Amino acid sequence: MINFRACLDRKKIIFDSRVKARADKEIEISKNFLNNAEKSLEFVSPEMATLAIYNSMFHSLRCLLYLKGYEEKSHICLFVAVKELYKNNPDLLDSVNDAEPVKVRRNDFQYGGLSSSPEEAEYFIRVAKDLLKKVKEIHKSTK
Repeated sequence: MINFRACLDRKKIIFDSRVKARADKEIEISKNFLNNAEKSLEFVSPEMATLAIYNSMFHSLRCLLYLKGYEEKSHICLFVAVKELYKNNPDLLDSVNDAEPVKVRRNDFQYGGLSSSPEEAEYFIRVAKDLLKKVKEIHKSTK
């Protein structure tokens, strides 16, 4: 099991206070991917929707990392770092834990050729919306 210290030591998470200025953009990117996920579910496929949902979640989590002055070089370490840096926010951690299965499913589709269902994608959209809402609240409170 990889931990925050290992991510730092391996330079998969890097401290750079300049990234704080990029947090605003991550919220917008996350919103755009979430909108695309909803359209993909309606017109394309649950798999494409889930790929967009994962991207939305990725950018939401990246916003949180940027707010703390860190940048990621690994998707796994992004989750690890957010959990460590926000360990005193159990409500947020619940959403981050709910987001992790989306990462697994994204890998299933992208690398394993597996399929999904509209119901699964709809659930993931709800998870992504909840995560984005919490991230926006944290972001707003830092201004």
